[in-house]
Amino acid sequence: MNVLLQRAQSGSNDIQMKNNIPKFPPTQEWDKRLFADEVCLHLKSCKTAHENPWFKVCDRDSYYTVEHKEPQVIVLPIIDHSSILFVRPKRPVLNDNPLELPAGGFEKNVEQPEQGAARELREEAGIEVENLKRFTPLCPISISPNREPHLAFVFQVDLSQLEFEKRFSHDDEIVEVIQVGVDAIPEMLNLGEIYVSAVIAVVGRYLLTR
Repeated sequence: MNVLLQRAQSGSNDIQMKNNIPKFPPTQEWDKRLFADEVCLHLKSCKTAHENPWFKVCDRDSYYTVEHKEPQVIVLPIIDHSSILFVRPKRPVLNDNPLELPAGGFEKNVEQPEQGAARELREEAGIEVENLKRFTPLCPISISPNREPHLAFVFQVDLSQLEFEKRFSHDDEIVEVIQVGVDAIPEMLNLGEIYVSAVIAVVGRYLLTR
């Protein structure tokens, strides 16, 4: 048996364990950590070290955090149950255009999470999905738990090959929109062709559960 589990079950006082599993629909309410204004509420002290239109760096009781101004959403587009849609955004700080999933922020009081997912899919992949019920919520993820106190929304949307082929122009931040067969993805992960952590988490979980 796992040592930490043994200690927890025995009531040991030297290790405190707290299961804080993310809550999300369809069975529960959204986890408060998904929203940009609901983070670190137990850390009372907060000093802003840097702020810009997209995020701020905060000193919260000596924990330095990077906090997005808006809730974040990631979209997992599955094409005909056999391939995944990827985008290649411009990433100058990495000097690369890595394979990623459509993602971005949305205004909490303007858009619902599903609307944010649909907009990001439209802007970054050029695919319009009007029926928001097609966006299935998946378990939220933490991208950088040592610096980012919020979780990211994750939605899966099933697309047809025709929808992919008839997509319209995407925004200028995206270099390319491609589809990759599901069977090819494990080797791409192993070879490092897909190396962005959030993408590995979302796609990897899909591969394990399909």
